[in-house]
Amino acid sequence: MHARVVLAFSLTLLGCRSSSSPGEPTLRVLEPPASTHGPCTELDFDGDGVADRVEEVPGSCGTGGCVYRAYLAGPAGEQFVGELEGHCAFRLEPGGQPLADVITEWRLGAAETVVTRYRFDGRAYRELDRTTVVRAP
Repeated sequence: MHARVVLAFSLTLLGCRSSSSPGEPTLRVLEPPASTHGPCTELDFDGDGVADRVEEVPGSCGTGGCVYRAYLAGPAGEQFVGELEGHCAFRLEPGGQPLADVITEWRLGAAETVVTRYRFDGRAYRELDRTTVVRAP
């Protein structure tokens, strides 16, 4: 109950409100794209302009991230293209063919992050390399 009151108060301060009248703004709750859990930002693995899908594997999340299943959208439906580990948002970089490489991060605490590059091997995304980054205090 306390969280709902705080949320309603915060949205009021931002000028948001729920409305059922035509033509008036309607409140929509969206997940932040950089959240550790939940939906990821929109990705287009093959650059065709059609959004592909990444979904959280139920029960896979920890404080550092989640395991996600990746699906490529196509004319015949979706095709499973592998699992990715990390927290959203993922980055896409050219390199792999026909799909872009995916760069993920997994937080190991306040000072360490694992950065992983996945490359599509023709059947699924596979880990290409993994680096642990330690931030200086």
